[in-house]
Amino acid sequence: MPAGTEVTWSIRARSADALALRLADTVLAASMDAGAGVFHARQVLLNSQNYTMKVSRNGQPGRDSLIHRVEVIPDLFPAIHADLHQDSAAIKLLHFSGEASDDHGIRRLSFHFRFATGGDSVPVQLRQGSLSLPLDARATRQRFFHTWNLSELSISPGDRIEYWFEVWDNDGVNGSKSARTAMGIFAAPSLKELSERQDARSESAKEKLRESMQEAKELQRELDKLRRELLEKKEADWQDKRRLEDIIDRQKKLELQIERAADDVRHNQLERQEFSPADERLMEKQQRVQELFENVLSEEMKDLYKKVEELMQHLDKEMLQEQLREMKLGQEDVEKELDRALEMLKRMEVEQKAEDLAQRLKDLAKRQDKLAEETEAGKRSQEEIKQEQEGLNKEFEGLREQLDELGKKNDELEQPMSLPETDQQEQEIEDHQKQGSDQLEKEQNQKASGNQKSAAEKMEQLAFKMQSAMQSAEQEQQEEDADALRQLLENIVHLSFEQESLMNAAAATSIRDPRWVQHGRVQRKLRDDAKVIEDSLFALSKRVPQIQSVVNREMNSVNDNMDEGRRLLGEARANERFKPMAADKQQRAMTSLNNLALLLDEALQQMMQQMNAQSKPGSGSCNKPGKKPGGQGGQGIAKMKAQQQALQKQLEEMRKAQEQGRKPGEKPGQQNPGGMGLPGMSQQLAQMAAQQAAIRKEMQRIAQEMNKDGSGAGNEINKLAQQMEQQERDLVNKNISPETLRRQQEIMVRMLEHEKAERERELDQKRTSQEGLIMPPANPSLFVKQQLLKTREAELLRTLPPGLKPYYRERVNAYFGTFDRP
Repeated sequence: MPAGTEVTWSIRARSADALALRLADTVLAASMDAGAGVFHARQVLLNSQNYTMKVSRNGQPGRDSLIHRVEVIPDLFPAIHADLHQDSAAIKLLHFSGEASDDHGIRRLSFHFRFATGGDSVPVQLRQGSLSLPLDARATRQRFFHTWNLSELSISPGDRIEYWFEVWDNDGVNGSKSARTAMGIFAAPSLKELSERQDARSESAKEKLRESMQEAKELQRELDKLRRELLEKKEADWQDKRRLEDIIDRQKKLELQIERAADDVRHNQLERQEFSPADERLMEKQQRVQELFENVLSEEMKDLYKKVEELMQHLDKEMLQEQLREMKLGQEDVEKELDRALEMLKRMEVEQKAEDLAQRLKDLAKRQDKLAEETEAGKRSQEEIKQEQEGLNKEFEGLREQLDELGKKNDELEQPMSLPETDQQEQEIEDHQKQGSDQLEKEQNQKASGNQKSAAEKMEQLAFKMQSAMQSAEQEQQEEDADALRQLLENIVHLSFEQESLMNAAAATSIRDPRWVQHGRVQRKLRDDAKVIEDSLFALSKRVPQIQSVVNREMNSVNDNMDEGRRLLGEARANERFKPMAADKQQRAMTSLNNLALLLDEALQQMMQQMNAQSKPGSGSCNKPGKKPGGQGGQGIAKMKAQQQALQKQLEEMRKAQEQGRKPGEKPGQQNPGGMGLPGMSQQLAQMAAQQAAIRKEMQRIAQEMNKDGSGAGNEINKLAQQMEQQERDLVNKNISPETLRRQQEIMVRMLEHEKAERERELDQKRTSQEGLIMPPANPSLFVKQQLLKTREAELLRTLPPGLKPYYRERVNAYFGTFDRP
């Protein structure tokens, strides 16, 4: 019987007036029914045990009875297990399926999680939690399913979350007992791991693209060779069919190779969005590069290969010739798009790596500064501090290697980006860290703390320098690309007009007119002009993601139609029937030029809108007058304030160095009237002056935007910019005086006041639309499986006869459970 059962004994005895049950831990006196000779006893049994029955009459005990035994079945602990199903396309969407069981029934089932490491970006009350899962109280064994969406948590790189499932049984005697699954861990990759994984995928994607480019060139040569050989034959034979089949098979493999490269890029983009969200500028570029990969093989190209497969059954030579010519042109488009995709991927990799390194420098600076505070306070043991400092030193050495690798990747670009020179600052950081380690060995903690703080500050300055340099270079590159695109658009429109004039002149000229030859020469010149436009457009498309893939295909169409038009103009001299055919090709070339002009105009408009958005309050770029809280304007002011504060720290450090560099007895300003005579500071002062100039320009841009309505709201910012300009003069003249420091403090006070005013200005109620969140896709196969298993469980419950004893019910239930096992 189950543990906790209340057992009743009914014992018939003769010639006895008393009966006692002797159990292992108690003696029960049975009660007797009057005149019936039947004794009754009750007891709740928790354990298996032996017992005896003793009868007596008038106080005289009877002889010993037999030994009896009662078997008590204990209430077992519940059991539970769970399996994880994770989709690589939705990294933060975890699907669980499992099974919970108990010998008598389940009372509760829940899912738990907690942050084991990190979680600094999550409120304290949300760093752990639990969720009750639905269950069927009638079943002693049942499956469960649960989907956990970690996108609802603000997970940062390096965070580790533990999770488990727990089940409770319905033991009413001893209290509910619980069982847990094994502890699972969701580990968000650190910034370093994220960078390494994305580098590996980028290299894989680039290698696939290089192989695809080589294969596209070989297919192009094979198509050209097959087309020439068909010209020399009267009819296509089975050998030509086999060669064409081989080309189509290779084309399908090429398509698969390109899709795999696109998957690597897509996976990188998803992982970056999940764990290391970039700013709006990089996100938009990533999206455009992804679209570029997806459009390498156009739908027209795929349809063309399907048509060729159908033509292989008939081997029509004339139609095959035309299709092969189109396939060759399409293959040229593929080769160009692959080359463009490879270059765009390289540029994106350099930008992302620079952004990642800047973030890792900021993270390392925070940890270095925290260690400096702990070193100064002496809250940790000397050995722990030394070990952690050594770890930070090694990590910075790794960052230096990554910076060198970034420079090499940048040099591989066709048009390298402007990366700042950081060797001197890197060496200074390394020197401070080494000095701090040496001083820790000598237990000079106060001095070590000073070097640690200096290293942390210089890391922050280096990160700021990288970000500001990249953003400034990008802005300049955008302006240059916009000018180049505008000039290219004018040239295309001019070429279209010239093609139209030539077409009209050819239509009005007889083939016997001597001017007909001149028309052919003009067409040849237009083709040469188109070649120049093609080269410029292709080079520009490798830098501007706004230029769509169809642009290069339209340019190839222009070249092909001009080539055909020039050929037909020559053949028309001998046969007039070629004259309208030449006009048709000229018309097609002009149409493609007009389409090209429309596409480039759209790309130019997108570029201008993006540049205008970045130059207005509410952009997303750090070097522009920026966002306010919640997507408005104060965030850019806050960032510029942080940049100005970093400059202030540098100024104070240089002023201290100047004071320490005086000889005893000298008064301020007595040594080196210029102010900065210490070695190695000229370059640093020049860099600081450039940073101050960048901040001033952005402040002037904010003032200009605010004064557009004539309200004069930006006048105060203009005064602030004037003070910054005076700071630039002092930096350029190497004159860091107390007046310079005082002016710097005034600038900081004014920036704080302006930031507060901007925040208060935006507190009025406005109705704004909210951007929809991109939710990860659900896994439909798991949902279907879940429904099938739930249906089967319901059927099993209906199948079990309700009158079965618990023992047999459990046996039948266990038997049904074997159906789901492999």
